[in-house]
Amino acid sequence: MPAAPLIPRALFFADDGVLLASDLDEVRILIQILERWSSANRIALNIKKCAYLAPASSQEAIYLFSAEVPRREVYTYLGFPVTARGIDLRRHLKSRLEQAGKRSDFLTLDADGWGFAHRLRVYRQYLALMFEYGAPLLAAFAKDSPKFWDETTKDVAKLTK
Repeated sequence: MPAAPLIPRALFFADDGVLLASDLDEVRILIQILERWSSANRIALNIKKCAYLAPASSQEAIYLFSAEVPRREVYTYLGFPVTARGIDLRRHLKSRLEQAGKRSDFLTLDADGWGFAHRLRVYRQYLALMFEYGAPLLAAFAKDSPKFWDETTKDVAKLTK
């Protein structure tokens, strides 16, 4: 029996989902499984919110219940960018940093008169939360991949200049 893949082949939440496949044949198999499963369980999917991830060479149209399923390079699943290789943690962290930078720039427009306590409250409410979601996942990955932190530190340095 072949070993189970390290990356799940499907991710679903409510009525949207994404299929992760190594090639078009695998996408077709996953579509058949999904059609049978969703029919048997009376679950209606919002095809507009679904996608499949497969190599760029896979350009053929894929259909789920006669509706075309879009092919994507990156699919945002519960706030995390997912590629055919799994969660793209560098992209996630870079996006969070860019958003935090924009938000902090906006918050400092009228902040000259704010005291330390008020600045801390604003930080906790509007900036810290952006990094708390996903932090355990990032930390677990970084522990096993020092190269990840080295590359990410370079990204942070570019964003903070």
